[in-house]
Amino acid sequence: MTVTPICVVWSVLSILIAAACWFSLLQSHWIVNPDTLTSLGVYSYCSVRVTPDQRHQLPVSNDGVVATGHSFADAGVQSVRCRPYGDHFRLSNLPSGAWQAACVLCGSGCVLMAICALLSLVTLCLRRKKDRRLALFTGYVQIVSATLYTGGLVIFPAGLDSDFVQHHCGKDSRLYLLDRCVIGWAYILGIVADALAIFCPFLSHHTDTVVH
Repeated sequence: MTVTPICVVWSVLSILIAAACWFSLLQSHWIVNPDTLTSLGVYSYCSVRVTPDQRHQLPVSNDGVVATGHSFADAGVQSVRCRPYGDHFRLSNLPSGAWQAACVLCGSGCVLMAICALLSLVTLCLRRKKDRRLALFTGYVQIVSATLYTGGLVIFPAGLDSDFVQHHCGKDSRLYLLDRCVIGWAYILGIVADALAIFCPFLSHHTDTVVH
């Protein structure tokens, strides 16, 4: 058994990417409204709890919309509640069909990435011929997982025209266009992790290369 530096790099990168993609998927900060501090994700969303005293400090309508130039942060709002859509996760509870598709694609991609991360560790313990075959197989699966996750990232913005999103981000929100919301760090993390995942299949084909 010969463990090469490329094999180690591939294994570590596979684990980090799988962890980053899972972490991104489970976070609610895919899109964020900086005024109301509301954040929306594929799986869950977060909203603030506003007391009557805090509500009176800002021009807020009954549906929670803050006037332009003001923010719940200005009233000292600190209580944020995060929960799955519908309080209990069900695919049908997601605000739009596009987000349901994004959840399935990203979730499937994350499952395959986690499996690939485990397989990359197994290759470090196998004999040379067997680890070569397993690495090649894992690389092909990583192509599939990255493609699925990319599909989810691309489809997600297509759901911005749903009533739920327009309620929290403004009525001008529509396909691939945000009104009062901005792209959140969790969505960016998913993009970065998915971009790095492209390198894994290439590395898997060179795990037996010895660096001199």
